[in-house]
Amino acid sequence: MKTLIVYYSRSNTTKKVAEYLKSKLGADIEEVTTPVNYGGAIGYAKGIKDSVQEKVIEIGNLKYDPGDYDRVIIGTPVWTSKLANPILTYIKKNNSLKNVSLFIVGKSNGFEKVEEHFTKVSGVKPQKTTYILEKEINDNTFENKADALL
Repeated sequence: MKTLIVYYSRSNTTKKVAEYLKSKLGADIEEVTTPVNYGGAIGYAKGIKDSVQEKVIEIGNLKYDPGDYDRVIIGTPVWTSKLANPILTYIKKNNSLKNVSLFIVGKSNGFEKVEEHFTKVSGVKPQKTTYILEKEINDNTFENKADALL
């Protein structure tokens, strides 16, 4: 099964899961980038504001067309119990998503609401979803949860 992993990672925690899945699946991987600076305290506050507003933002050029894949795995951090805005924008620009799984990374809560937000925005119910705490990524104990997507 030809798989594409798409993710956004402000602090590299979501990236770590995406790269782990890539190594397990031999999948192509697409990091969604943006010229919007969400780094540091000011960037974090901007991310909260953009998330609350569900703002569609500019994202970098994409290398892969998700329509060319049998399955797409999307990774997003939790932002105000919603998708991170770079991923929100990616989904809105790629309305051909069909067989999608999600991994959602967060500090403690909001996971279910992010999954609901994904379904509302994309019109697609994820085939599989896993919730991964940042602590599990930092402790390198996230693999069992990530393996649920294999």
